[in-house]
Amino acid sequence: MEAICQAQALGMCTMQEAQAIANKYGKTLVSIMTAAGLTSKATQAESVWNLHQAWYVHASPKASGEHMTDYYTRCMTK
Repeated sequence: MEAICQAQALGMCTMQEAQAIANKYGKTLVSIMTAAGLTSKATQAESVWNLHQAWYVHASPKASGEHMTDYYTRCMTK
């Protein structure tokens, strides 16, 4: 637990320092973190189908207690 707390504190300090650099040079926090090598990259390109599925689940959520077959039928009849 202590290691996690220390790691979170390190992350917070790092973000604050990166934000200070970004502000000083008129850059974004993301660009500074990327330049420092502190971001993760996707191992595969984004799929249009996966993006659609992620959007659809937010645009048409399954009702609480709704059976999966009812949800599927509702989605297919739109």
